[in-house]
Amino acid sequence: MTSHLLRIAIPAFKSDKRQNYTRWLETHQPDIEWVTFAPGSHVFTLIAQCHGLLLPGGRDVHPRHYGLAEKAGSCHLEEERDGIELRAIEAAFEMNLPVLGICRGLQIVNVALGGSLIIDLPQAGIRGHGKIADSDSCHPVTIVPDSLLSDASTAEEVNSSHHQAVDQPAHDLRVTAHAPDGVVEAMEWKEATGKGFLLLVQWHPERLEPRSSLAYFPAHLFLDAATTFQRGSFSVLR
Repeated sequence: MTSHLLRIAIPAFKSDKRQNYTRWLETHQPDIEWVTFAPGSHVFTLIAQCHGLLLPGGRDVHPRHYGLAEKAGSCHLEEERDGIELRAIEAAFEMNLPVLGICRGLQIVNVALGGSLIIDLPQAGIRGHGKIADSDSCHPVTIVPDSLLSDASTAEEVNSSHHQAVDQPAHDLRVTAHAPDGVVEAMEWKEATGKGFLLLVQWHPERLEPRSSLAYFPAHLFLDAATTFQRGSFSVLR
């Protein structure tokens, strides 16, 4: 590879509203080349050409992937997307590629690593996380010290637009932020040594005010990690 553009992989699905995510990251780093993948793509080949993987929001992960197939009737599914994203996650982890997961992106990485999800928060008696009249709801967030996001301001609120959430965290992940009611809001590697960058957030930083540290830090941490990965790739190729 000779291009100096940062190459970021992102799934190619209409429901993603991909432009929201691409515009958000491009405000922090304009020199990005987006590499899209969809069912039928040679995922490992595409991921091998990239410096980072962005997993955006979207519909529900099929509950069969965490042993609750009988609960599928409570979900809004994109089964083809599940398969292609699970392969992309496998490829990214194999290559130590930086990964940023947002909303559904957090959930599918947790599932890929062996965790499970709460099928429906309102049915579980947990409210205040879905949209209100087509607008995101908001709530405070508590961030764990000594985590990737520990420099972000906890005086700010996150936006919320989801009816599912992490139930059982995957063994290899640790929870680094949570809502007042305990709902998981961010995760990262429990032990990052020998692994690529991984940050997972339940909120939508691409829809927060750009000056919010809870929008700024996910973007900059991911882009910095992708740039470091890119520099390492160039040094190997040279």
